[in-house]
Formats: sequence, structure tokens, C-alpha cells
Amino acid sequence: RVFIVALAYFSYPFLEYGVSFAPKSAGSEGDYFFALVSVVFGTLTASTVSDGSERLNKLRAVVVREVTAMIALFTRLEATLVPFEHRGKPLISAEKAMDAQVYQNMALFRKCAKLLYEHSTVIISSTREFELRMVAGNNDSLMNLLTLTAAAGPRFESLANSVEMIIQSRACRLSLEKSGGIPDLQFSVLRTISISGLVAFVYLTQDSRMEWCYLNPDAWLFGPSFGARALFAYLCGALTVLYNLTADLSSPFLGAFIVEGSETVTATLQELRGKISEYDL
Repeated sequence: RVFIVALAYFSYPFLEYGVSFAPKSAGSEGDYFFALVSVVFGTLTASTVSDGSERLNKLRAVVVREVTAMIALFTRLEATLVPFEHRGKPLISAEKAMDAQVYQNMALFRKCAKLLYEHSTVIISSTREFELRMVAGNNDSLMNLLTLTAAAGPRFESLANSVEMIIQSRACRLSLEKSGGIPDLQFSVLRTISISGLVAFVYLTQDSRMEWCYLNPDAWLFGPSFGARALFAYLCGALTVLYNLTADLSSPFLGAFIVEGSETVTATLQELRGKISEYDL
């Protein structure tokens, strides 16, 4: 952003020379132009930021629900399948002294815990496209987890219902990532209005004293029309910040405003992965 401001300041004389071949303005048309553009641009910008913020809040709520259901499911799996004396311990060493039924339950727990860990990795580091490919290719951790719990018998029906809730939350998250983004057309309109406004500003603030001042090194910093140059640089910087904000809100897993930035999501995922790691799967 600092680079954009400096570039705009030093490039203003070149841009002014570029528009100097056009007929000179009367000076009054700028009032009508900027009044109209400011209303349109301000309304569209407010709508864009509002939509992006609302979408990010919805997406964060869905992810919080998803990861919270995951750790609740793991806790129920642990309480149902793992004997109290073996909880939080490596399963390989514990399985040596188990009877057949307990060993079977522990084997089921091992598979389910691995699948939950895999899904947490997908949330943290994978893209939406990769996750959709896994679902389409029958290589989805949650669907495999649902198959395991559903096939384990009526005693584990409540666990299968919990997995279904996680799958529903995942579907809502993927849907919001796809359909809730700021449309490209809206970005295009913002860019068009911004560029046209900057060009109009340069055209309406032409100064006859500039006369090739860009060839004079002494005029590069504090030449004629210093106020117009400084204001032009400020406008470029402000528009850059605004564009970065809207682009950031439209990309919930990149930038500063990200879903993973939620303390609830981060803490819950860390707790889940830490509990599973205790079993040395």
C-alpha cells in the first residue's frame, strides 16, 4: 500500500501529461461528476463490505458448529468404546490385555479416531475443490466414519446421528464458500468506478504550470500542483485498502479476515487433534 501511494504521487505528472492532449475542462463539470460517482461508489462499497462481513460471520458460525460436533463425537466415542483405565494411552500397548469384545471396540475406536483426525486436517489445510474431489471419489473421511458407526449396530445409532450432523455442517460450509462470495461482476464495477474516478480527477486538476516538470528532478517531490498530487496519492491508497478489504472478505480462508482466525475454531481443533494424538494411532 505504501508502494501504491508513492507510485501514484510520482506518476501524477506523467498521467497529467497524458490527458493534456484532451480538450480542457470548464471546471464546473467536476462537481456533478464527483457528486454522482461518490453516491454510487459509496452505496456499492457499503453493500459489498456488508455482504462480505455477513457471509464471513455465517461461515465462521458453521465451522464452529462443525468442529464442536467433531470433538463432542470423539468424546462420546472415547466414553463408549475405550475402557476408563486405557483412556489417553497408546492403544498398541493396551490391547495386549483385552478380551475379544473390548478389543473389537478399541479397533472401531481406532478407525473412527483416525477418520476424525483426517477430517480435521482437511479443514485446516485443504481447499474446497480438494474436499469436493474427495467426496466425489468416495474417499471422504466423514462418509467412511458414518459407514463404520452405522454398521456397528443399534447401540451406536446415536454416534451415527452425530456424524450425520457433522456432514450437514460440512455441506453448509462448502455451500457458503461457493455461493456466498462477492460476485466478480461486483468487483468489476468497483474497479471500473475507481479507475474512471482517478482518471477524471487527473483530467479535472490539470495545471498549466506542470509543463514537462517530470523531466526536472527538482520538481519530482515538491513541484507545481503539490496538493493535487498528494490528494491523488491519497485516493489511490484509500482505494487500494478498500479493494484489499473486499477481496479479503471474499476469501474466508486467506488474508487477515479468515475463518481459522476464530479462537473457538483454533482451540477446538487443537484440543481434538491433541486428544487423538495421545493414543499414538
